[in-house]
Amino acid sequence: MKKYLKTPFWRASDRYLQGIAAQAFTPATPQGGRARHVIVLTPSSVGNLGDEAMVTSIVTQLRARDPGIRVTLITHAAEDAAAHAPLETGIVCLDGWFDKRPSRAACERLAALFREGTDFILLGADIIDGRYSESRSFRRLFLARKAEEAGLAVFVLGFSFSDRAVPRILAYMAGVCSGFTWVCRDPLSAERVSKVTGRPVPHGADLAFLLQVPDAPHAEAARHAFDVLRQWRAEGRPVVAFNGNPLGMLNAMPEVDLDEAAAACAKALNALAAQTGCALLCLTHDNRPAHSDARFMTRIVERLAPETMARFVPETVRATDIKFLCGQADLTVTGRMHMGIASLGAGTTTMILDFQGKVRGLYALFDLPELAIDVRDMLKPDVLTANVADKLARKEDISARIRSKLPEIHALSARNLEPLFPAS
Repeated sequence: MKKYLKTPFWRASDRYLQGIAAQAFTPATPQGGRARHVIVLTPSSVGNLGDEAMVTSIVTQLRARDPGIRVTLITHAAEDAAAHAPLETGIVCLDGWFDKRPSRAACERLAALFREGTDFILLGADIIDGRYSESRSFRRLFLARKAEEAGLAVFVLGFSFSDRAVPRILAYMAGVCSGFTWVCRDPLSAERVSKVTGRPVPHGADLAFLLQVPDAPHAEAARHAFDVLRQWRAEGRPVVAFNGNPLGMLNAMPEVDLDEAAAACAKALNALAAQTGCALLCLTHDNRPAHSDARFMTRIVERLAPETMARFVPETVRATDIKFLCGQADLTVTGRMHMGIASLGAGTTTMILDFQGKVRGLYALFDLPELAIDVRDMLKPDVLTANVADKLARKEDISARIRSKLPEIHALSARNLEPLFPAS
């Protein structure tokens, strides 16, 4: 019964938010002479390293183009401020905006911020189409609409869009968001959004491709993992970075038993290590409580054979640490698209679990569709082992193809910023 009541309840909550927002937000006011102030809505609370990479990249790129620009991040929780402190931006928390009973105080905080802004950026990631949460996607777009009504230029950047987007979101985008500037992160998503908006929508590439690879890892856990990886290298072992994502599996197959899925992955990895002599660097990328990689990966690691060489990093490290470690691996297999982006951006042969049609859109940029892993193959140990072993054997050729595309991908990623800084 709760399942059937969930959607109507949240839609009623959304209507309540629209009512109290109407009282808090004011119409556009003249902005003549106002200094450039860009307000960025972050995709989620801290803990998702892909979102961290996007936020870091957008702030860095804004300042590279305009060193005097003012940037304020809208965060999801008060504790997010500490994680974003190194970026030295303003911080305003939207705590209460997504609540079951939305907060008037949140509306007033955001309305006051918009009175100081000139531009609003919604970092879309994979949270625009309503597939994860219809209400949260609606509220992001609704907030962008309130920014537009307050006189800010609105940009929705760096996002994928599912071929099964929620009808309510499609209708809202088509009817209310026509004034927004959209830049998708892959050509398939751009094609889909163009159909929704009724006008051509360009595609760039994910902003996370612009994240720089550091000279060395930062977090202690990442440094220790690198020490082990160098030892494996000295022994002549190929290294496979592996990440398991429970969310991708559950999204594609709600009925999946995660214990059985973990057992299948472990069986495939044991066979891969026995067949190729590889060592496994087991990494987590998103350890937020609802669908923690660390919990799922623990189930996998516990089932690895004693003779399988493996190092498990359950800690949440930095996005730059993940990019560094994947850059040291021979091949990456991951259930998280942004870990895949980090790995691809480092030039590593990378296989990503496909879901919602988004990963195949990413690989269209590289002309490498064969690197997407069908979610059901994750539950077929023999199929997964054979697939990964094949790509490991061809890693030099595949990596060369990836690297040859990276200058073009970096240019596409920078395209996200072009609407904010049009050529004079």
